[in-house]
Amino acid sequence: MPPAGATARRTGEEATSSRRRVIRIEVRPRLGADEHDPRAARVLREIRDLDLARSVRTVRRTAVYLIEADREEVPDAAAARIATGLLADPVSETASVATSGASVDEAGVVEVHPLPGVTDPAADSVRTAIAAMLGLPEDHRVEVSTGTRWELEGASPEEARRIAGRLLANTVVHAVHGGAFHPDRFPAGRSREATSREGPLRGLDDAARARLSREGHR
Repeated sequence: MPPAGATARRTGEEATSSRRRVIRIEVRPRLGADEHDPRAARVLREIRDLDLARSVRTVRRTAVYLIEADREEVPDAAAARIATGLLADPVSETASVATSGASVDEAGVVEVHPLPGVTDPAADSVRTAIAAMLGLPEDHRVEVSTGTRWELEGASPEEARRIAGRLLANTVVHAVHGGAFHPDRFPAGRSREATSREGPLRGLDDAARARLSREGHR
């Protein structure tokens, strides 16, 4: 039978976990009659130049912010303040908030998000700004991840993923989702034990050193 202290600690951790959620905020350019999004326009031009999908008519880009936090630290009203007062420029952008949801597949849509453990400098800046805006203590547990939603009007799911792999993502550091990505909790990275190898270098010619380098990365 576990000690009473351990049981109480586990119960507290489970209660804290149940209060946590992921808030999804989308920030879109507010497009006028004579305005356009230069990044989206460049992607459309590259799609046509590379002949990746003749069916794509327009490209729309949306910045996505995922915020994992305790409901008490970031309630719904605070999420709305973050969206409109911190993440979106009210003159040139619009923001929308979803406080619950799931990943949804959508035709012609891909979202690019960093893989777990990948450095996300923009997310770090947003996390710091949220703490300052809401007056959170230094030990707050708000976590942030950023991503980009691309709406490729006219593209099939297969074409959208092909375009993402060529133009929109680096699959070494990014995950590509076929629609809106809204997990219940942030995915965790997996730990991996670091290993090192030693070998003699003196007396090796260029070919032997190249072979040693290749074998050392297996």
